[in-house]
Amino acid sequence: MVDKLNFAAIFQAVADKLNEFKEDLNQADDHNYDHGDDMVQIFQAITEAMDARGDAEPADQLAYASELLRQRSQSETAQAYADGLEKVSQKFQGQQLSANNALYFLLLLFGGGGDSGQQEGSIASFLASFIDDLDDLDVPEMLEGGDFLSAAMSLLDSKQLGTSDLEGLVETLVSSTEIGQLPHRAKSGSLVANTLFNLVMSMMD
Repeated sequence: MVDKLNFAAIFQAVADKLNEFKEDLNQADDHNYDHGDDMVQIFQAITEAMDARGDAEPADQLAYASELLRQRSQSETAQAYADGLEKVSQKFQGQQLSANNALYFLLLLFGGGGDSGQQEGSIASFLASFIDDLDDLDVPEMLEGGDFLSAAMSLLDSKQLGTSDLEGLVETLVSSTEIGQLPHRAKSGSLVANTLFNLVMSMMD
């Protein structure tokens, strides 16, 4: 784990990825046809906030990003991400983002992290498909205890999850959250989540 991740660089990379797929995301939005434009603006605003508070603690950076985003855009998607940033800032007080909590970070960012049975069930079902031959790991015990994200990280550490599997896990996670309830948001959310997670993991190497 690095001492401190450059949140501004991470979120700028996400904004760049969203800009790359902006037109596809616009087409996926069958109501306003501007979801791609909205997502790029959202993550540019988050990047600006992170850059402005670069010397602050992660929780403070995230809280400021939430405030700035609420001021910049009244779109439902922007407000949903502002809510997620606020939730992450509250849960990450005194913590640094790491490989061990990256999935939890994403879950909170997308409006998850509550006690939703649907959320827990979808993630548990996905993970359960990987544990048949893993008697040497405590993944089954984690699943029984509801610690689904730790189970995912154990599977990842044991090299049982490949790239496509990990992308499937991230999509399952996104689909169980508030962001993932609309098709165009689920599409952009999966793009955001996979980009963020891969960036964080690469920075931990």
